[in-house]
This record gives sequence, C-alpha cells and structure tokens, in this order.
Amino acid sequence: MYDIISYVLSGILVLLGLVMVVLPKQSTKKELQDSEEALKKTRRTGVIVAILGIILLLIDIFL
Repeated sequence: MYDIISYVLSGILVLLGLVMVVLPKQSTKKELQDSEEALKKTRRTGVIVAILGIILLLIDIFL
C-alpha cells in the first residue's frame, strides 16, 4: 500500500514538470507572464522537475 504512494507522488512530480514545460505562461506568476526570461526559467525548471521525477520513479521501481 505504501509503495503505491511513492509511485503516485513521483508521477505527480513528472506531470508537474511537463505542465511547466508545455504551459510556462500559466505556470508563471501574473506579474512575470510577459517576461521572456521568466518563461525560459519556468521551462528550464520544468525540465529539471520532470527529470528528477523520472529518476525518483525509476528508483522506486528498481529498489
């Protein structure tokens, strides 16, 4: 039962990263949505979050 929780949380982390990459304007603060630098930073952070979520999911599966 507790194993499922770690899989679900890892999956949520991957989905959050993908949403940040695909929809950076909606993932950024209202004040910074017009700034191209803020959108780039949001995309970059989304890629990092997605990669870390995948690594965490792989660790959960293999250990």
